Amino acid sequence: MRPFVENFPFFSIFLAILAAIVTAAIRSGRISYWITIGVCAASALLNGWVLEYTYAEGVSFTYAMGRFLAPYGNAINCGPLQALLAAVFSLVMALALAGGRRDLFQDILPEKQKFYFVMVNMLEASLLALTYTNDMFTGYVFIETSTIAACALVMAKDNGPNLIATIRYLFMSLVGSGLFLIGLTILNSITGYLLMPSLAEAVAELWLSESYTLPLTVAVGLLVAGLGVKSAMFPFHLWLPDAHGGATTASSAILSGLVLKGYIVLLLVMILRVFSMELMVELG
Repeated sequence: MRPFVENFPFFSIFLAILAAIVTAAIRSGRISYWITIGVCAASALLNGWVLEYTYAEGVSFTYAMGRFLAPYGNAINCGPLQALLAAVFSLVMALALAGGRRDLFQDILPEKQKFYFVMVNMLEASLLALTYTNDMFTGYVFIETSTIAACALVMAKDNGPNLIATIRYLFMSLVGSGLFLIGLTILNSITGYLLMPSLAEAVAELWLSESYTLPLTVAVGLLVAGLGVKSAMFPFHLWLPDAHGGATTASSAILSGLVLKGYIVLLLVMILRVFSMELMVELG
């Protein structure tokens, strides 16, 4: 029987999604605020516990969610680095909300405050899922969830310039999502897999056999470019200052400290667990 602590990554993702549902049903923005802070703190503690377990035991593990194994079900992969990132993401989320509390309640209309925290909780779940995912398509799903939530956080300070900044943010994010999805489709068509371990084996076999070299290069390029656009890497960074300047303080901190970093984390996971550094160098 697996140690109970190995359930904690799933619990932290589920807790954030549950908090989004609960805050949607609560009228008071301040109560929703404290629920969200509590969930972030609980997630940081749970993932800190997982970090202590994986680091002390020197283990990594895969956790299947539901009755079915991937690709029919879903799975997360956890090691010390993933647990550390998840704990830090949750802690930074809580600190961003605490630091921007005064502006948050001044900038956002009272009737819209609970919806703001719905999006914060969904963003928390997305970041945790991006950190722990063992499946490329699950990564794409939570990329889109993160994009929608992040746009809502930027748009929460409801004024004209801010809405324009949000539209620019959404447009550039959708460009990145489209590139990522096209790359993932090509990669799946030449390998037949979406689960990261199986995909890594298939990519290595294709490279050694020198089969589908051009489609593989194009797929990797599109995946990297898509996440690069979404994380505002140069030269796709020009839309970002307006989004920061227009958003309330907490949203700006969450956008820069968490959302953009979540995409970079997924990019690094893909490079290290699917393609390998050697393959990336060989592909140029």
